[in-house]
Amino acid sequence: RGIACLMVVMIHTTTWYVTNAHSISSVNWDIANILNSASRVSVPLFFMISGFLVEWQQQQEERVGKQTSLPGKLWHKCLRIYPMAMIACVVYVGLGILDWLITDKWNWIMGGGGIWTFFCSMTLNSNMGIWSSSRTIANAPTWYLSTLIFSCAVYYLLVYLCRRLKVQRLLMEMILFLFLCAIRTQGAVMPFLADSWDQRGGMVSFFMGILLCHLVPYISS
Repeated sequence: RGIACLMVVMIHTTTWYVTNAHSISSVNWDIANILNSASRVSVPLFFMISGFLVEWQQQQEERVGKQTSLPGKLWHKCLRIYPMAMIACVVYVGLGILDWLITDKWNWIMGGGGIWTFFCSMTLNSNMGIWSSSRTIANAPTWYLSTLIFSCAVYYLLVYLCRRLKVQRLLMEMILFLFLCAIRTQGAVMPFLADSWDQRGGMVSFFMGILLCHLVPYISS
């Protein structure tokens, strides 16, 4: 996941070179294009590994007969993720204010939008289909954290329902995965998910990682 995060940095670093071919040499453009294209797998990979680890942890607990509170698990995820989201948003808004002081322009994306994005990110509203449709979010630097927490919440709810209804979890995970794929391919609207690839695609990759975790016992060592 750390490598996937570095690949995301690579995407944003090389984007200017890819979109400004007239300002650089053809060799530099080719290099930037290769690095940018090769790094596009980073976001799906991040969510896929996250889903894999969540399912692996759940299987390990069930193997030893341990049943941890599912709301407690989600709360633990929030305690791990929220501090990093807070730091990222503080830096984001800080850069906006610095840009305002230097240029004397209160830019919506870096300034006012930054503060609004801070609020929405901390309340898990940024790009989760609540505010994004009204286009009040100029940029959401922590959208992936919101999507990750939401994906974990859906997964733990699924685990709870399978326990109560005594339904095989793998079957329900496959149904949910196919349902998410259908939503993604048809461009349908889903509650709490914005109408862009990132959020719905993130959930698809998350549950793909969950399904891949079930294949581990069948892979020959």
